[in-house]
Amino acid sequence: MINVIKKMIPFSWRLHMYLGEKFKKDGEFFDLLINKICKKEPKLKFIQIGENDGISCDPIHEFVKKYNWNGVLIEPEPKVNKLLRKNYIDRDNLIFENMAIADFKGEISLSFSNDPSLDSNKLFSTVTPHKGILSRSNYINSIETIQVPCDTLENICKKHELLDFDLLLIDVEGYENNLICSIDFNIVKPKIIHFEHAHITYNEHQNIIDYLRRFDYKTFIEKDNSTSILY
Repeated sequence: MINVIKKMIPFSWRLHMYLGEKFKKDGEFFDLLINKICKKEPKLKFIQIGENDGISCDPIHEFVKKYNWNGVLIEPEPKVNKLLRKNYIDRDNLIFENMAIADFKGEISLSFSNDPSLDSNKLFSTVTPHKGILSRSNYINSIETIQVPCDTLENICKKHELLDFDLLLIDVEGYENNLICSIDFNIVKPKIIHFEHAHITYNEHQNIIDYLRRFDYKTFIEKDNSTSILY
């Protein structure tokens, strides 16, 4: 698939990457890339960390449904995990994990808003509540923290025999730098990594890009998300 991906990246996209520019519309590059890939290889294998309910703010929901992708969906917040399973109840080729991904195996503190008035687009949780959306003043009084199981991505991939797969998606509300830079990409080898950078600092984002470059990934930057390709 790597050669297929390389052929699909036009000069104009590579120029964005070389100049360090962002695409004007968030999701533009990722959507174009996945649509092009699916014309050649429609059924991808994926792992999604910070899955939410499988629909809200999910960049691959329609692809999973349309092309019947195989994957592991990881969401640590128990109530949201139930919504996730319900929204994919008609799929028997998806694996659901109710846990967090971290740099160790054990338990970790997970924070989320317990405000009953929130709609599904705001059902987010994080292990770094001092960052991102939960740090905003209108959420301060509704934050609940629980202990949830956690494990490394390497262990999850070994468990499901999925060390070599097509797409890794990460949306962990500010924990991206800690998580991504703890992964040994000599062991876990996704062809594409799509991650949110909206809730991390410039230096953290650059640290991720530099870390991924060590494993031969090149990164395309959009407004709130980045896509790194094994090149």
